[in-house]
Amino acid sequence: MSLANRLSLYISLIIIVIFCAIGFLFMQDGAEREERFASLYANVIVDGSVDKLDSEISKVEYHLVNAAPLFENKLGDTGAIMPMVERFVTSDSLIMGGCVALLPAHDREPKIMEYVSLDPEGRPVGKHLGSKDYDYTTMPWFTNALKADSPVWSDPYFDKGGGNKMMVTCSYPLHVSNGKTVGVLTADVSLDRLSSEIARLRPIDRLLSAMAFELLASLLREVVGISRDHLVIIYDSNGKPSIKGHSDLHVSLSHCEKGVIEAVADTPVGCDIEVINPTVEENLMVAGYCYSAREKRMISVSVDPAAEFTRIWTVKEALFKLDNAFEIECTDTALLENRYFPFNDIEVHSRITDSYVATIAIKKA
Repeated sequence: MSLANRLSLYISLIIIVIFCAIGFLFMQDGAEREERFASLYANVIVDGSVDKLDSEISKVEYHLVNAAPLFENKLGDTGAIMPMVERFVTSDSLIMGGCVALLPAHDREPKIMEYVSLDPEGRPVGKHLGSKDYDYTTMPWFTNALKADSPVWSDPYFDKGGGNKMMVTCSYPLHVSNGKTVGVLTADVSLDRLSSEIARLRPIDRLLSAMAFELLASLLREVVGISRDHLVIIYDSNGKPSIKGHSDLHVSLSHCEKGVIEAVADTPVGCDIEVINPTVEENLMVAGYCYSAREKRMISVSVDPAAEFTRIWTVKEALFKLDNAFEIECTDTALLENRYFPFNDIEVHSRITDSYVATIAIKKA
């Protein structure tokens, strides 16, 4: 089992709370759909976590391998090692500690381990380790790396006396000019920090995308009679979806971190769902580039400018998905109210909640 798979079992227990709010969906459908959603839910969380873990693990390994030659050139100057470890530890947001641990030539030679960890404020704190109370030469992260030619990851462990946290350590051997292995360079990753990073990368996106497909399959089976086994979604060069073998049906899908929306019609249709962004500065920046003067006025006079900004954006997105000729930055949605061309044969419906806005645009038959 790869490190990413092993860690995913730990990480999934932490990040699974993100998805608890979605659980009610499993109780609102029949037993068959509930079972399918539950299976999909579990698989996507684990698969998505493994993918993200693989990516984050690779970044740490990259920093370790590229830093090793710099340390090898300074092994003769033990006073320079600690400042270099400090710089290394602060080079990646996932790394919470690291060290250079040298291999004693004989039992009487003092053990040298220059260790740096980050305090709660993110400041590097150095320790000189290698006493009888912390004999690193017997620890797997050290002994395994001496035999390796590539980064070696430990199993999760509590580092008493070093980082004093649950962590995993990536170790890489250090060599002198004749190729002899003389020590190890390490990077420690806190499992708490890793789980927070995975949560920040939002595996929920993948879950919601998959759930949108499942909901679409249920809708088509119940309304149109297309079985799930024969449902194939294809995309044109612009990314517009359609149902293979059913050119008479038009489909649009969208999701955000709050939910999913989909539309199926016998005329062109587009839909979009977006979380309401309360950050005024970000909204003004986007509005300055993509919104017309009329649209900006609509936002300024609204009792809820953030919701109105988001509503207009979902209308633009839905229109673009209905017909790619409606370019987002050029479409003036304010003209919809008076049914001016080119909106005279289009209906638009929006739903605004406290946290998101959903919009459907459909061409009249």
